[in-house]
Amino acid sequence: MATSKKTIRPFQVHFSPQELPPSTWARLGEVAMAVEQLRTAVLPVQEGRLMNYIALLQGVVANASLDGNTLTADQVDRLLEGSLQLPHSQVFQEREVRNLLAAVTWLETRLKTAGTDAGSWTLQMLHAQVMQGLPSPSGQAPGTFRLGPPELPVPADQLGPAIDHLVIWAQDGVFHGSDPEERLAFGILGALVAHLHLAWLCPFPDGSGRTVRLLELSLLLQAGLPPVAAHRMVAQAADAPDEYARLTRWTGRSEDGVPAFINFMVRGFAERLKALAIEVAKAQEEQLVPEILQGLVGPQGTTGGERLNLLMRELHSHRDEVATAELPLLSPELARRYARLHAKTLQRDLSQLEKLGLVERSRGAVRAKPLVLRPFAAG
Repeated sequence: MATSKKTIRPFQVHFSPQELPPSTWARLGEVAMAVEQLRTAVLPVQEGRLMNYIALLQGVVANASLDGNTLTADQVDRLLEGSLQLPHSQVFQEREVRNLLAAVTWLETRLKTAGTDAGSWTLQMLHAQVMQGLPSPSGQAPGTFRLGPPELPVPADQLGPAIDHLVIWAQDGVFHGSDPEERLAFGILGALVAHLHLAWLCPFPDGSGRTVRLLELSLLLQAGLPPVAAHRMVAQAADAPDEYARLTRWTGRSEDGVPAFINFMVRGFAERLKALAIEVAKAQEEQLVPEILQGLVGPQGTTGGERLNLLMRELHSHRDEVATAELPLLSPELARRYARLHAKTLQRDLSQLEKLGLVERSRGAVRAKPLVLRPFAAG
């Protein structure tokens, strides 16, 4: 594992990946596993688009919230579809969020056309979009670096070179592993290190935090994270804003500042990606269930087979134990099917499903057994 103790004059960056505790490396391993699951997942186009759209909204809302924006993902969704009009006092919040959405679109378009530069020019372009149409208390034009204050770690006239050196350092061989899993982990580390030090530099008088978090997103995407995963990093910061503010405040900088920030961000990120992988797996299962059940339950095209398939699908989607007498109430179609049949028909259908190993019955209740789905490689 490479070690780096690099000085970027006049701003010093001291960090070695070896300073991270084993628990952080374990979580980075969990992230790599979850990302691999996401990369190999196959979902219908509409389902995938919806997941990416929700992740985008949540990421943008989380980013904006760290600068005081109070809009929710649901409100932003309604704004985009034109079904919500905000009061005049919140119009600037809408502008903030729309600017972030436009900046993310710009980033993703650049990456698709091999625009991987993440230095001072990119940061200024992002800031110009973040602050477009918004008031600037400093009076400076969007996209221009701060003119002060002197107590920050780098003087204003040296910001450009310092940022370029910092980003190059965060993307160089120090943060590149020898295999795909290592490269992903080191890419995440590079993005977090750049995020923290750029936050300490405070390159802009207004909107600096939102801009820095966008650059982190760009670096995460370049590291190989799919957008649906990358947007979840900022959610960790938004869920613990006080701790995030403490760690990214230059005056609160300490010797263990970099490892502490990485531990803080990776901990929540790993949990979010594991939850996302489970969500995607469930979505895949729901897409496969009808086809699997069709082959297991009964002949296609027969009244009895269709009824059994419907009953099994409803049980499977319900997941919890259901009283036998309440089974027909799981859906209007199920109620219609059984309303015209003898009460014993339901019992016979359940007995057949039990023999097939698809349900388990106990004391007047029934539950669908989980379907065993194995990857192709498992044989």
